[in-house]
Amino acid sequence: MAEDDAFSRKVNEVDKSGATRFGDNWQICLDAVRRATGGAGIARNEMEALLKTADPAQLLERAGREQLLTEADGGNKEAEFAYSKIREAERAAHRRLKGRA
Repeated sequence: MAEDDAFSRKVNEVDKSGATRFGDNWQICLDAVRRATGGAGIARNEMEALLKTADPAQLLERAGREQLLTEADGGNKEAEFAYSKIREAERAAHRRLKGRA
């Protein structure tokens, strides 16, 4: 049981980190990853490997964005809108960083 507790704790830490760093876009990306896996989510062995990387939250966010692009290329307007929303937020943040907002 202790191994399951440690795994769950790590997954929860990644979720909190992703939500803090990526805001509303975190859940959009996780939903896209879930759709990519047919609703089954990421298999435990794959999640354990992901948790060993330097930045698992960023990998999940990038995977979600890629899935949104794939869906948008397939004609899914909701995915296209979601990806556009993410990019617009990034552009606004960049403008603020550069003092142009």
